[in-house]
Amino acid sequence: MKILNFGTFYINAKKDRKPIKWHVADEDDKTLLLIAKESVVSSPFDGDTPFWDKSDIRKWLNEEFLNEAFNINEKACIQTSNIATTYFPENVWEGGDERYIETEDKIFLLSAEEVEKYFPAKTSRIQEQNDYVIHTLEPDRKLTNAWWLRNPGLCDEAAMLVLEDGSFYSFGAYVVLNEGVRPALRILKEQYCQLPLEGQLSLFDECVE
Repeated sequence: MKILNFGTFYINAKKDRKPIKWHVADEDDKTLLLIAKESVVSSPFDGDTPFWDKSDIRKWLNEEFLNEAFNINEKACIQTSNIATTYFPENVWEGGDERYIETEDKIFLLSAEEVEKYFPAKTSRIQEQNDYVIHTLEPDRKLTNAWWLRNPGLCDEAAMLVLEDGSFYSFGAYVVLNEGVRPALRILKEQYCQLPLEGQLSLFDECVE
């Protein structure tokens, strides 16, 4: 899977910054779907809800992270995406139907369905964590390299994870725990090509003089 640099974020407790590396998971004529190569932070999903549309992590990604990681020209590259998330009603294990909630987000977490689509091999989902992610863990908590998905888990107040071996944890982790956050976003090719190339890993010949 191709990789490019886009935006910058912290890499250690001193808040030194480096370009964020992204997998190019999908593309069409106008856009690229980018998924962070590794978590950018360790964070709770929320204080009590496992539902993406109401979650603290959604708010953090689309406000604080968006403003911290990208300059004004980079923000202009990021497209607002229509995101459909599968939610499980209480009776799903009794034959109830899945339901979907749609949101509009600049930045989002992947769903389990998207991970299966873009990272079909379990080993391709395994990530390493940088020092800043380790710094943002709860005290005395062991690093697991797991990362949040935006689907609720089967347990109350839990959201799904990709575990450190690349497998899914459908039961879910309690949303108040700190787990890895791997953002995803869709950018416009034309605007990306107009960015200064210093620090960028361009995929497009037309971006290079």
